[in-house]
Amino acid sequence: MENPACIPFERQHKEQAKSLLSGVLPVPLVRLSQRLEEAIDRDARLGLAHVAVYRQADQSERVVGIILAHLETTTTSLETCCAMIYVDALAVDGVFQGQRLGTRLLERVLVPSLSNGLRVREVYLHTPCHDNELIMFYRKRGFVPDGDVVENYYPRRWVRPPHAIVMRWRPSETTTATPRAL
Repeated sequence: MENPACIPFERQHKEQAKSLLSGVLPVPLVRLSQRLEEAIDRDARLGLAHVAVYRQADQSERVVGIILAHLETTTTSLETCCAMIYVDALAVDGVFQGQRLGTRLLERVLVPSLSNGLRVREVYLHTPCHDNELIMFYRKRGFVPDGDVVENYYPRRWVRPPHAIVMRWRPSETTTATPRAL
């Protein structure tokens, strides 16, 4: 099986991405569609929305992974201009899990600066507090739980228990100074 390519998220990927995410994100489809439009119009230009695509035998592309993140806040002063990035979603099709696709997609947003030159102060996300496998996945990639439990973060019909923890990643002094090449 050919290794899927990680590329910027574009409009032609929207329907397949919606199908992949609809089973894992506890949000209504209308909100998911809005979020995907935001990713196309805004976040992909900053390098914060990517898909993993697998080229099938008929040469068509199949979206098998996605990461959506957005610029949460910026802090500006005369000496610094820093961004906080929030990871909305990271998903990989079950058939393609275990092939480092999640890691490759996550690495696209774990950069010390965005494509517009804005320095990244931190990347953070929520994850179910009971999902030890997912927590270990993020820990291995440099994320650290901040100790807070967000009660009832997820709708009860999607995740039980519905509580989440916040995990944070900060660029180190040894992290490369430019965004990773696609």
